[in-house]
This record gives sequence, C-alpha cells and structure tokens, in this order.
Amino acid sequence: MPTINTADLFNKDAFSDLTLTYGTRHFHAHQLVLATQSDYFRKLCSPAPNALLSESAGRKTIKLEGDAEDAVEAMLRWIYTFEYDAGPLRFTAEAFTWHYEVWATAEKYGLPKLANLARGRVEVLGSRCGVDVLVQILGMGRGEEGERCYREFVLELLFRDDAFSLRRLRGLLRDEGFLRFVGGDGEVGVRVIRVLRDGV
Repeated sequence: MPTINTADLFNKDAFSDLTLTYGTRHFHAHQLVLATQSDYFRKLCSPAPNALLSESAGRKTIKLEGDAEDAVEAMLRWIYTFEYDAGPLRFTAEAFTWHYEVWATAEKYGLPKLANLARGRVEVLGSRCGVDVLVQILGMGRGEEGERCYREFVLELLFRDDAFSLRRLRGLLRDEGFLRFVGGDGEVGVRVIRVLRDGV
C-alpha cells in the first residue's frame, strides 16, 4: 500500500488546497494532513461554516490569531515531519520561552503529543539552567492571559518541593536581579519565605 511522505509537502504549493495565515506569514497547507493530526483543524476544514475560514477563487484560507509566529511554524513543521526542533537544547531564556510557546500553541490546536514533547523540553530547561538564565526567564512575559500562565509555570518549576530546588533558590537569592524581582512581587516573596522556612 503506497504511503505519503508528508515532510515532502511541508509548505509546498504542490497539492496544497489551503492557506494558513498567521501574523505576517502564510503557509501552503493540505487539509488532509492537518485534519489527520488535529481535531481543531478537522473542524475548521469541514464544510460547516466557520468564522476563521474564508474562500476566494476556490481556495480556502484560515487565519490563525494570537500565537507566536515561530511557535505556529514549529507546530506546522511537527504536523508534517514529527519534528519541531532538530538541534540540541540551548539553555537560554529565549529557548525556554520558545519551547513554552510551542507547548501553548500545541495545546490550543489540539496536538497532545507535541504539547507533551514541548512541555518535557521546557521542564528540562527549567530544571537545569543556571541562575542568570532563571532570572531572565522570570522577567520575560507573554502578554496578559499568557503572561499569567507562563509566570505560574515558571514559579511552579522554581518552587518544587525538593532539595535541588532549595539549593537553587538559595543561589537565586544571591542574585541582585532575582532580589529585585522578589521585592516587586509580594506573592513570590511569600513563596520564597515559605520554601526557606520549610526547607531549613
């Protein structure tokens, strides 16, 4: 039985029957490929009317809004190739935030395998990066609702109940940037005090 290598179709106009737009970018997509990977896209590609779907000259267009462009592209790469980041993990605040955005995007568009993969990379980065990177991560935001979720997740990683987290927190308390962060956020200050009190 013949099989289709969807990686060969990644952002190719050949056999494309759908255009995805996100931010300033557009992507030559294939309804069959998207629909087999995501219930979200299956519903969007169905014949039922949908506010995100428009049609012009016989070609459908779906406009995706509110997502980081690089995260959407990573998601699409995964849908077509089952890879989204081929390089080694980089222990930087930017890499942490990017993997977090891929995770959030995968959750939004109903791709649990990609979401689990990206979350796993976020957790590895968050648990192994240095103090200076953690301070940068805490200072990076994602805007309104995303900011709240991002901040909660970072604090959850930071305040895990284990000896390593306690050692790292003590290291963070020697960093002026982290002390400024804690000084400006009463909730974080209370968490720090509780961890230090309970961990002594």
